[in-house]
Amino acid sequence: MKAFFIILACLLLLCFLVVKAIKAKREPESKLSVYEHPSTFKKPSIEMVVKSNSTEEKDLEPIDFNKIQEGDD
Repeated sequence: MKAFFIILACLLLLCFLVVKAIKAKREPESKLSVYEHPSTFKKPSIEMVVKSNSTEEKDLEPIDFNKIQEGDD
């Protein structure tokens, strides 16, 4: 009788591990490297193009979002 409960417990544990492995395969963990982790991410400067009606060279205005966020504090 004791062997039956041991086999049953092992079977339940095996089922639990299989279900957990299938779930992990469907929902993979984040593939971000250490350098791309959100806590270390710095936003790059973005150049904004200002539209004009003339055919002259368009003005470029660099925007640094890191400075904008620091100013909000």
